Amino acid sequence: MIDRYVIATDSATLNQKFNLNSENVLDSTFNAFPTKLLPVITNENPEGLSYFFWGQTPEWSNQKKLSQKFFNVPSDEVFKKASYKNSALKSRCIVPMTGFYLWRKVGKKTSVPYYYSPESKEVMAVAGIWEEYSDFDGNNYHIFNMVTSIPGNEGKIEMPHILNNSDQSIWLSPDSDQEKLTEVIKENSNISLVSHTVSPLIAKTDVDNQTLITHQPPSDQHGNYTLFG
Repeated sequence: MIDRYVIATDSATLNQKFNLNSENVLDSTFNAFPTKLLPVITNENPEGLSYFFWGQTPEWSNQKKLSQKFFNVPSDEVFKKASYKNSALKSRCIVPMTGFYLWRKVGKKTSVPYYYSPESKEVMAVAGIWEEYSDFDGNNYHIFNMVTSIPGNEGKIEMPHILNNSDQSIWLSPDSDQEKLTEVIKENSNISLVSHTVSPLIAKTDVDNQTLITHQPPSDQHGNYTLFG
């Protein structure tokens, strides 16, 4: 499950990386979590940054823990489940990120947090789908859901589905059909990742600073140091 990631860069870098003309000022976040308003690049506005809620709006979630299905879409289910397929065919987006967090199980009830980032330090483009909702008052909301996959070189660890540079335009193109899109989400990324253990404070949504991505001795979700990790 991917429920935390990092977007620590600036607007100029994103403009250059994704050929954008965005004038939005990007505020770095070291703890992006579901229900947070975050930047995406959509097929409807491929030259700009849009800000959508990840998974659900804070009001609709009502402070309850969201089910993974609201913010993660396994790549092998994108075109198999009707709830995802319509969005995947019509409403796709790229989720820019500079890194992400994963909890690795080291025991039946123990997990240790890791931070993954590109060895090249480049900004990653992760596949996503989005939807528009209206509430009873007529207010419109946009949410996005991140596509995940299990890279062949990472065992059985589910990760964000990172798009290769050659696949980014295909993912956003209105001319891409289901066959092309399916090939894109089957292809493994050519970006090499590195990882290290970090603080379990990533679980706290009110903590957001650069210390979250710095290397820390392995400790579990309760803050207890462990020899594993």
